[in-house]
Amino acid sequence: MMTEIFERKKSPFYHFGTLMRLKKIPYEDFYAYITERIKPVLAEQCESVAGEILAITKCHPYYTQQLSSQVWELAHYEDNKDNVRQITYN
Repeated sequence: MMTEIFERKKSPFYHFGTLMRLKKIPYEDFYAYITERIKPVLAEQCESVAGEILAITKCHPYYTQQLSSQVWELAHYEDNKDNVRQITYN
């Protein structure tokens, strides 16, 4: 869809900018980032939860961000650390 917007000659955004093809974010980088960010709210579970998040999202950036955000909010704002795995299965 994005390619069509910028590469179709009849599009008002034709060659509006430089087309960049981004690679997938490596698992290890995502894992380290998620683990670091959720450690303050899930100290003992952070590594296993980060692994579960990435297994579910398959490292898709948007889905990883959305699920990680929901997990963090559940653990932080609702102080529901014991049930944090619920959100990854729903």
